[in-house]
Amino acid sequence: MEWLLMLLGLILAFCGYKLRSAKPKYLVERTTSGRKVKFLEYDESKRHKRNKALGMLMVSAGIMIFGIDFLFVFFAS
Repeated sequence: MEWLLMLLGLILAFCGYKLRSAKPKYLVERTTSGRKVKFLEYDESKRHKRNKALGMLMVSAGIMIFGIDFLFVFFAS
C-alpha cells in the first residue's frame, strides 16, 4: 500500500510538471520577440494562468505525498 502511494505521488508530480511546462500551439505562435504572449481573448489568458497554477499545485502535492510516504516506509519500519 505504501509503494502505491509513493507511485501516486510521483505520477501526480509528473503530470503537474507536464501541465506546467507544456507549450501549447497558441503559446508558441503568439509569443512576441520580447517573450510576451499576446492572447486574443481574456478567457485564454485566464486558462493559461490557471493551468500554470494548477500544475505547480500538482507538483507540490505529488512531492509532498511522495516525501511523507518515503519517510513513513523507510524510517518508520
